[in-house]
Amino acid sequence: MKRIPWLIAALAAALYCSFSVAQWNGFISPSWDLGIFTQLANQYAHFNAPIVDIKGPGYNLLGDHFHPILILLGPVFRLFPSGLTLLILQNLLFAWSSVPITRLASQKFGAGWGAALGVSYALSWGLLEAIAAQFHEIAFAVPLLAFGLVHWIEGRKRAYIEIGLLAFVKEDLGLTVAAFGFVMLLSTWGQAAPRRSLASLKKSLTSRQACNGWLMICWGLFWFVASIWIILPLLNPGGVWDYTGRLSETSFFAPVEKYVTLALLMASAGIIGIRSPLMLLMIPTLLWRFAGNVPYYWGWEWHYSAILMPIAAVSLIDGLSSSSSLKIPPRTLGALGISLSLLTSLAMAWTGPVGSYVRGNYYVLDQRAGEGAVNAVRYDARIVSDFRMLAYLVPGNTLYWEGTVGDATVDTAVISPGHSAHSQHPEEWASKKFGGTWKIVYDQSGFTVLERIDLLTQ
Repeated sequence: MKRIPWLIAALAAALYCSFSVAQWNGFISPSWDLGIFTQLANQYAHFNAPIVDIKGPGYNLLGDHFHPILILLGPVFRLFPSGLTLLILQNLLFAWSSVPITRLASQKFGAGWGAALGVSYALSWGLLEAIAAQFHEIAFAVPLLAFGLVHWIEGRKRAYIEIGLLAFVKEDLGLTVAAFGFVMLLSTWGQAAPRRSLASLKKSLTSRQACNGWLMICWGLFWFVASIWIILPLLNPGGVWDYTGRLSETSFFAPVEKYVTLALLMASAGIIGIRSPLMLLMIPTLLWRFAGNVPYYWGWEWHYSAILMPIAAVSLIDGLSSSSSLKIPPRTLGALGISLSLLTSLAMAWTGPVGSYVRGNYYVLDQRAGEGAVNAVRYDARIVSDFRMLAYLVPGNTLYWEGTVGDATVDTAVISPGHSAHSQHPEEWASKKFGGTWKIVYDQSGFTVLERIDLLTQ
């Protein structure tokens, strides 16, 4: 039984990495985020501040989001300097997070149902969508939550450290840490007396057992406030937190896509997981997402639900463990809850990007042509690129995105299939956009590399 969690993790890692390698080789870039984090990792690898010119010339990425934990990317990137390294690392972290969940479920419900929940978690829609969206800082939050929540249920003190580290993954996760502290207080209240009352509440909140809960609340709130109102504005080029404008001008209770997300989360928790107070840890994330005016926040796609998957899985285990008061036999309830979670994961996986890849329907670009474009770029070039090529061009170069290049001086331009420059003469497009005289040095299957002649011949 001890091997089952690691076997599931290994198979999950193989699936994740196979998909990411195909995505990387096919030059599939759903956003510019992988380029941004690759440039950050490259800076940390060389002991530099996280200046990410892709966001804008001289932009310190610690002024964008509060994620000091990403300094851990530096040593790994130094050994393997590639954007693919970040994808593989995220995949391994996600797969690793399935180990404690499968282990705990196996201990509670037996090897068979434990393995079923482990597979359900490994194939959960939140994780697979995050893998398809490529690397984000939440890669570290997922295993911290999985191990932290399982260790808390098991009564291990290391859980406080694991959950507390979430505050260094992203600024909003300080609220998740505080929510965990609140759950700890609820648990203490439940242990104070057979029936909860105001008297038992007062007694529990002032007990020694409640101290850790209060500490977690203070720790999470401190880092949330410090990052939002002090650290991020201090390091941001504009002197503000960039995301205040995304939390307005929308209806919190619409559109229907938000309710679909909630339904999927409840199904992932097998419905019975709603009985667990751990589900309260989802509230901070769902509040800022549903209050946001960015449609990507509301649904089940992208990476925004990845951190909710370990919460749902552990809540399912906790909910089933405390279901003795219900009239349905525990074994029947467990079978129904885990089956619902597994069916939800399988259905969402099959219809999502990873399912398309498994069925052989995943669209990719010409790998040889794309690699030829990367190899055609001189070392130590000052490059401006479209978002598709960013992560591939980071090592050894100064790199800008065409949308935020500003007045920076560039000597190389790289564009990919579908770029608007292909509808005109690329040399004229580059001259109008960036000045000077340009020539094409590589052009194949829509991948084009241009160099600025007047700069390179001086």
